[in-house]
Amino acid sequence: MRAILLLGIAAFFVAGLAWLARDPAGVETREPGSTFETAPGGASLAFAYLGERAGGAPVRRLTGPLRASEIEADAVVFRLRPRGHALAAPAGGAARREVEWIRGGGRLVLALAEAWAGVGIEPGRSGGAVRKVHPLLAGVAVLQPSSDRVLAGPEAERAVALFARGDSPVVARAPLGRGDVVLLSAPEILENERLPAADHLRLLEALAGAGRPVYFDERVHGVDRDRGTLELLLGWNLGPALLLLAVSGLAILWRGRTRVGPPDEPAEDSRTDAVDLVDSLAQLYDRALRRDEAAGLYHAALRRAVSLRTGLKGRALDERVRRLTGGLAPPRRSGKKDMAAREFHDALGRINRAFGGLSHGHSR
Repeated sequence: MRAILLLGIAAFFVAGLAWLARDPAGVETREPGSTFETAPGGASLAFAYLGERAGGAPVRRLTGPLRASEIEADAVVFRLRPRGHALAAPAGGAARREVEWIRGGGRLVLALAEAWAGVGIEPGRSGGAVRKVHPLLAGVAVLQPSSDRVLAGPEAERAVALFARGDSPVVARAPLGRGDVVLLSAPEILENERLPAADHLRLLEALAGAGRPVYFDERVHGVDRDRGTLELLLGWNLGPALLLLAVSGLAILWRGRTRVGPPDEPAEDSRTDAVDLVDSLAQLYDRALRRDEAAGLYHAALRRAVSLRTGLKGRALDERVRRLTGGLAPPRRSGKKDMAAREFHDALGRINRAFGGLSHGHSR
């Protein structure tokens, strides 16, 4: 019993850790640009549309650092409106892994409302409508952002402008190895409110590509699955408690392996309780029923058992029961005179033998 209890506690503990491991630190976010956000500023429509389009390319949420070993080489990653704590660009090893993945054929789409990683964002100076200035992105001709933001800074200057407002790019592409980085200064054109306008939906399709896996980076909105379960528990100051639990469990298991004193007496046989119960029921039926009524009920039980076993009904069932009981007619109450004891025991014997035949498969 103690071993079963310990196993139950261990199973509960492991299940709890597994649940914590699968549950990201922020399950959902309500920030603009997030696929969890269904308001006008969210990207839930873009996520749902790409997930339902023909071709079967997977569309997922990215909740950890972008690593080439974990996503497909030709995947497309949308990073919409990184802000707050996410405005710090990846550095060191993380930045190298992103660059390595892009060089291998990946596409990173940066839709920015604020400056990020050397890409500046500033208000447009010349005004006017956004116009297409490069033949890339066939089928996308008209963009109608609700803001006048444009791209600026050294990274934007090195990129090839695809759409511009005056002399400043609004959409630009920077090739890198076999992949590229696409910059947008108007993230609202990919969000719920503006997605159906102009050629914004076509732009989304063109950026996602045909048959390429698509990821929406939710880590920039606070959904972070990169922290392991142990790190999460230690962050809650549960380290000493975990250590004490592990030591206590080992001590209990070690102590349970050594028997103290003589072994316990084997459990008493409780089969006499069943015998007493049957004897009590027999006395109850003897007082409540006449012999012909009891035999009739027993015969009816046999008839139901034969029907369930063979599927027979009506006359065919009656004939089968008659053969099994050696021609015994169904006992019935007849007036005030009860069945004789000898007849009763004979009927019980025949019905018992019929049940024995059923249990051994001799129902025919």
